[in-house]
Amino acid sequence: MPTTLIWGGGSGIGAAIARRQRALGNSVHLAARNGDRLAAFAAEIGATYTVADATQPEDIARATAAALQQGEGALQALVYSVGTINLKPLGRLSLGDFETDMRANAFGAALATQAAVAGLRKAEGTASILFFS
Repeated sequence: MPTTLIWGGGSGIGAAIARRQRALGNSVHLAARNGDRLAAFAAEIGATYTVADATQPEDIARATAAALQQGEGALQALVYSVGTINLKPLGRLSLGDFETDMRANAFGAALATQAAVAGLRKAEGTASILFFS
């Protein structure tokens, strides 16, 4: 059965999507940084998971490989529900602040999509990509 890979799946919107997907009987693989929260939530809904940081290419590859293995090479959907924001006044934001936000909000989404495309193409019918930031 194809799997839905949810980045940021341990809390917030990602967790709500995961809960809904499982209620529909769909296979879900969660990826997020907070291992304790992720493990507890995965156990609660009956999902698999990978503790991973969406700003790290090797973590993206590892989590995607785990989801593809679960889905027998196919992904039904990729959900990227990772986001960060610096709430400082614009004049106080540093280049590092901008880079941190771009790594999580844009680069991570692009890398997660690159890693998932082959699996999404193997899904029967249509597959979906959903981004939140």
